[in-house]
Amino acid sequence: DIVHRFVNFSDDRCIEAVKKNTDYCVRGNHEDKISKKSQQKITPENLDYASRLPHMRDFGNVLLFHSSIESEGIRLINKKQIQKEGEYIRGNYPLARFALFGHTHRKGAYVIGEDDVLSLEGDEIKLNPEELTMINPGVIGLWHGLEKTFARIDFSTGRLNFFARSTVSCFILARSKILSHTKSHAPCHSLTRLAISFKTSDSPSSNVSVGFNLSSLAEYCINGTKPPSSSGS
Repeated sequence: DIVHRFVNFSDDRCIEAVKKNTDYCVRGNHEDKISKKSQQKITPENLDYASRLPHMRDFGNVLLFHSSIESEGIRLINKKQIQKEGEYIRGNYPLARFALFGHTHRKGAYVIGEDDVLSLEGDEIKLNPEELTMINPGVIGLWHGLEKTFARIDFSTGRLNFFARSTVSCFILARSKILSHTKSHAPCHSLTRLAISFKTSDSPSSNVSVGFNLSSLAEYCINGTKPPSSSGS
């Protein structure tokens, strides 16, 4: 999700931030909330960008999706649901080794076995490229009472890191600055699940570093300063 309800100026700023700072982004359920009111607060260019986002991206060994590929809209919360989704991915996307998803707002990394799901513990995890691992980066929004997290994955080293709210204070500041321009208290969704939208190399199907520049994004949100280009990190 990038936006809240498509009716606030903050939603427009969120879309703009995502456009400027990500190479690949997937569509969340909140991007389906375009209405006549949206045209009053969202620029035509940003409405067009959000409406054209795909629900899933297939990079060969890496898949990106918001909720579920098999059953769009469901929340992959328990191991049974994650196992079922993993089996579907394995059967229909045999090259996939890493599947990044969201929607539940809960961080987690899960290795899909033949008959069970292994939940990987900790904030620094070594991934096995021979296995299918499903990864939820979590959420850095200010609601739902959940731990605020995002994730960074380096496919060249097979290392997954989860980061907590203290690491993303720049995002909290950026969100505060954005909302100061509107009376709405709607959360800025581009600053809650940006781990799903990431910087990568020109060859996303290969093993590359994945992440994004937090300080550059915050600087853009606050000052409108275009962040420097990056190469895979």
